Amino acid sequence: METEILLYIFFILLFLINASTFTFLLIKIKKLSKVTKSLDINNLKKINEDLENLKNSSLKSFQKTGIVKFNPFKSMGGNLSFAVAILNALNEGILISGLHNRESTRTYIKEISSGKDSKVELSSEEKKALEDAIKS
Repeated sequence: METEILLYIFFILLFLINASTFTFLLIKIKKLSKVTKSLDINNLKKINEDLENLKNSSLKSFQKTGIVKFNPFKSMGGNLSFAVAILNALNEGILISGLHNRESTRTYIKEISSGKDSKVELSSEEKKALEDAIKS
């Protein structure tokens, strides 16, 4: 008789434990169902397209710089002249040079494509600024 009662109590406890576990799992499944409904496949495609557009546009934004200050005229003191390279992720951009002397400062700009200027020879300072920008 005692064994039957103990088995009966054991089965009741087992049922209660499993019932609470089952209820817990049902609640989790309902929450998961709500989340998956909000993650519609079209929404995911749109998010993926937006990320791809951001990636492509960020490739073209300026993100690399190289700056070199120098003195092109040995008779004057100070490194007041400069070369600045500003590039995007594809190593395209501009190189700005400023040559300072006692009477004036002359500023030049050169277009950079694929990490080099194909139209005009670069000075050693401009090459250094370009190399620094490519490495940054």
